[in-house]
Amino acid sequence: EARLRPYLKKVQAQGDLISESIAALNLASLLHGRGETAECEALLRRAERLFEQTGDRVGQAMTAGNIGDLLMDRKQVDAAEAFFARGLAIYREVGYRHKTANMLGKLGRVALVRHRLDEAERLLVETQNIAIAIDANDLIATHQQTLADVHLERGEIQPAREVLATALRAAVEGGESREQLECLFRFARLFTLTNAGAEAQDVLRTILAQPNLPGSLQDDAMQLRNTLPDGGGVARAREVSALVHALMGVS
Repeated sequence: EARLRPYLKKVQAQGDLISESIAALNLASLLHGRGETAECEALLRRAERLFEQTGDRVGQAMTAGNIGDLLMDRKQVDAAEAFFARGLAIYREVGYRHKTANMLGKLGRVALVRHRLDEAERLLVETQNIAIAIDANDLIATHQQTLADVHLERGEIQPAREVLATALRAAVEGGESREQLECLFRFARLFTLTNAGAEAQDVLRTILAQPNLPGSLQDDAMQLRNTLPDGGGVARAREVSALVHALMGVS
């Protein structure tokens, strides 16, 4: 941020619209990660206008996706869907398969939030097929978790377990540490649905012991942990965590 802000002012003063749009988008992403949503939105809207002025179609799609993410955080689902759909249309137009799959996954999350489970599954399976074709572990790790949520909403335990296995394997192979923790949290949820409260508790301890745990995941894990009976201690937590990985064929 210390470098981005002065750089943004510099390129703005120079009238360099291309550099200004990219700098505004990058600064907005940084602020979104910190929860500073008001300035983040202002920068995204500014980047959106600049990308339109310069005819940067991919930039427009990236900005649309980021605005959609921000609106989803605010529970403005209708507005978010419109931005995701706009981004998807552009990515398909330019043939950017990775970003196309990512936007399909975001729309799958929208459908899940609206409890349109068949639509969500269709979108997420399409995401999965593209991700596998292009060997994109990051997409598999992220969006297969949403597909697992669809199965959990239906009470489909075994399909949810299998999908989470795929997501966890991809997260470990791709070095996606946040997604590994998100997968473990979903395994904890799955354990609670199968009356394996002690195993759920132990997995949650493993998650909560991680350094630099994102606040939202920490809150969710603590809330779920407080509803469960006590597990078997730290040693047991490590054992269960290792078991989950071993069962999924992840070293």
